[in-house]
Amino acid sequence: MRANHPIKGTNSECLMLSRRAVVTLIATSPLAAMAGTETVPQTTVKIRTPEQVAFRSLALLAVVRHALAHPGVSAWVKAHQVTAYLSRSEAAFLKSVKPPRQERIAFSWRSEALVPLLWALHQIDKMPPPNTQMDMAGVVNSSGIWSSPAAFVTSAKLRSRDALLDARQDAQEANWRARDARIHGRPTPPDLDAGIIQERHHGLNWLAGDSGDDWDFVSTDT
Repeated sequence: MRANHPIKGTNSECLMLSRRAVVTLIATSPLAAMAGTETVPQTTVKIRTPEQVAFRSLALLAVVRHALAHPGVSAWVKAHQVTAYLSRSEAAFLKSVKPPRQERIAFSWRSEALVPLLWALHQIDKMPPPNTQMDMAGVVNSSGIWSSPAAFVTSAKLRSRDALLDARQDAQEANWRARDARIHGRPTPPDLDAGIIQERHHGLNWLAGDSGDDWDFVSTDT
């Protein structure tokens, strides 16, 4: 298991672990949400507003870029009033000038939680397969999320409620399959990546779920 050896991603935007290491990280990281067994009834689902999703996207981009040692993150956060939208763990991470390697790895995985939010905002045409990392550099450039964050927020529009709920259901089912395989000692199905689907499920449950407003404690029940 190579939990401390990140894999270099496309355009240096993905500091990722091997699939087996991801399973360990999900089980032990303070960023991981608690696993459960209950399904959220669609009648109780709260869909976030476009503005909320846009600001949460800015927060995630900030921590991902800080994890990858991208220059100018702190100044960008202050200049665009992103601080108010950071979770407690995100704010603490951004205050660290040289965060520990394991924290950098864990927060770099938030790039995959950002994927469904950008998809929901029409910045990604199609959700990537649940075993494929997203090339974040391309979408960051095309969306203007980094270069023009104010315009990114004011122009935000969400996909339909049905599309969001369908995506959340797909993520929940995929996460259940990955967890079921792990629990029973089987390999992760080849069409899934445990780390990717965990993060996307987290993002979608915050976007269209009943887990409350605290990003750090979003449930990924399966």
